[in-house]
Amino acid sequence: MQVYPDSIVASESYIVTSTKHVKHFSQLITTSVFYFILGVLIAMPALPIKKLLMDNLHAQPAEMAFIFSMMTIPWALKPLYGLLSDSCPIRGQRRRPYIIIGMLTNSLVWLYLAAIEETAGIAIVSTLMLFSSITLVLADVASDTFLVEKAQLESIADSGKWQSLAWSFRACGAMIGAGLAGIVLDHTEFGIGFLLNLSGLSSLVACSSAMLMYEPVVEHGQFQIDLSRRLADLIAFWKTPDIWRTSVFVAMFACSPSSGDTVFFFMRRRLGFSMDFLGVLSVMRYASSMAGAVVYRQYLRQKPYNSLLRWTITSAFIVSLSTICLVERWNTMIGFPDQLFVFGDTMIMAVCSEVAMMPIIISAARISPQGSEGIVYASIISISNLSSMVSEASGGWLTHSLGITKDDFSNLWLLILICSVSTLLPLPFVHFVPELGSIGDYGSLPKMSSDSDSESIQLTKNGTPTPSSILI
Repeated sequence: MQVYPDSIVASESYIVTSTKHVKHFSQLITTSVFYFILGVLIAMPALPIKKLLMDNLHAQPAEMAFIFSMMTIPWALKPLYGLLSDSCPIRGQRRRPYIIIGMLTNSLVWLYLAAIEETAGIAIVSTLMLFSSITLVLADVASDTFLVEKAQLESIADSGKWQSLAWSFRACGAMIGAGLAGIVLDHTEFGIGFLLNLSGLSSLVACSSAMLMYEPVVEHGQFQIDLSRRLADLIAFWKTPDIWRTSVFVAMFACSPSSGDTVFFFMRRRLGFSMDFLGVLSVMRYASSMAGAVVYRQYLRQKPYNSLLRWTITSAFIVSLSTICLVERWNTMIGFPDQLFVFGDTMIMAVCSEVAMMPIIISAARISPQGSEGIVYASIISISNLSSMVSEASGGWLTHSLGITKDDFSNLWLLILICSVSTLLPLPFVHFVPELGSIGDYGSLPKMSSDSDSESIQLTKNGTPTPSSILI
């Protein structure tokens, strides 16, 4: 039987196409599993750690605020991890090995803390929590770069799909982790140690999924961009007015002092909320964040960013200020249940935060230069994390200065008032923020260096990608 050349070409084309689909599907599954576990690891240990600090170690509200702000430090240093991942391949790979190392060491930290939780003091617990953040960030930065590389291949119409997928799985993992923690602490004989052990085992699952991730081996000399070139990419990125002006404004908003940890104490001590309910509250917060991402993607991408920020800040102020009603028990005077009040407050704040950050995060992924994706993308995310650290620390300082303790909440209303008013401080500067609108409406971006072939990532004025912005 004669075989025609056209048949051979068609067969080879089919095999190549099938292989690409298999790799794409494999990447889709492993990425989804990893981000799901990442969500679990971010949410599930939070309740047992807070219970450990409050009930076993008798920490004060200000102490807990400082401890959790310290945990944010590694997340604020994400560009350093990005630089490490970009510049130092391990056996020819720049992402997968760092994910494996990060999740493996994260597992060891949680398993060790579970073994000593009954005898550990505040200093030991705080140190181990810091180490858990360091290891988790190492894996998170490397995995984020996979999303960046995928995002750069998306069309303008499909922008944010990979990120939305990953963040949705992360939010689902966080919801399940938070809900499970509340149920275990209140309705089972298992306690803090069980949840910490479960966190360690979850890290091992994420490590296993990372081993199945597909990453091509870097050839000798490929992507070997020197440090000065990577720093040039970073500087060029931050010279973009649309990026730095918007980031500074959002950072000002996010840096406002937080009363969250102190209000958590109040809900637990004064209102008598169970750990089960607090777990459900965390679930609602993560669900609302996911809803905020969906709302932005479907309905708000084309809206002027200035207008979104005005509404976000105003809504955050009103909702934050309304917490005084809960603290002073005014809601009970009109028969409004505490639980329902807290649910509404949590949901609105989560949506506002997500809507404020989504435009910047998606834009950062689209214009990160090839070879320097880790450091550039991580730098924009670190702004949010640094703001959270400042917010937690300043809230803890205010809590201490106002004399608020686990047994005395008489000045809690004043703390909430100060924190709420501080969210309005950036409002007069909102007109300095460029009208970003959709992801494609960014102005002229500076040409960024890339690999040795001088590929660049640019968006034209009308948002149409240039050929060099489509990385194959």
